[in-house]
Amino acid sequence: MVISLTWIFLGSIIVLNILIAVMADSYADIMEKTGPLMACMERARCIARFERGMTEEQLSSQFEEIQEECSPEIVKFDPVTDRDTIDIVKEELMSLKFKFTKTDEKIDQRFKDMEETLQNIQQSLELYASGGR
Repeated sequence: MVISLTWIFLGSIIVLNILIAVMADSYADIMEKTGPLMACMERARCIARFERGMTEEQLSSQFEEIQEECSPEIVKFDPVTDRDTIDIVKEELMSLKFKFTKTDEKIDQRFKDMEETLQNIQQSLELYASGGR
């Protein structure tokens, strides 16, 4: 009877230890996946706390600066100075188109040369197989 109780007690401790290990591993996996998200949330909390301490004038000034300097949606285009840039881009595109066309022609020519070489080899093999007649 003492052996049975000892066995049950040790078995319970081992099963409890396994349960703790599984829970710790699951917790580590969850923290690994949600760690960056939690860091973003904490950063957002810090920014919100900082903005709550700003006056209305400071907030509007900050938002205007972000909108003007950091927004990817705003594209500043000056027709006078940027026209040269557009012309340069068009010239580069035409140059690339010409290079691609030339490369395509060279590739086509190489394929034709390879086809002729393969035909010559095939004819040579047929002559060799027929005994040179």
